[in-house]
Amino acid sequence: MAPEVTEGLKELLSGWKLFEKSGWLGLGAHGIEHPLYKKLAPLSVADVLAGSDSDAIANIRAYMDGWRDERGITADPEETFDTYLRRVIAEILRAERARVVEQPAAA
Repeated sequence: MAPEVTEGLKELLSGWKLFEKSGWLGLGAHGIEHPLYKKLAPLSVADVLAGSDSDAIANIRAYMDGWRDERGITADPEETFDTYLRRVIAEILRAERARVVEQPAAA
């Protein structure tokens, strides 16, 4: 995957409350290195949403609903959580590039 997608994923996860802190006093790994993200990344979206932590699932669903409603990006239940998030980031970057190209040059 393109380096800018990986950087976008790191930025997304660092700002996502669910993946911001871990460990004792919140001083552990965060973002892409967060233990929960590492656990969820290889799982299918269907398995992630079928998990037992209702608060985490509700948080993930809220993000997914936002991407679906705002960007029209839906998850394939069989794709991995990591693949889904990278696809979301790639689509957001693509849309931003298209918007920049469409804007007329300043006079």
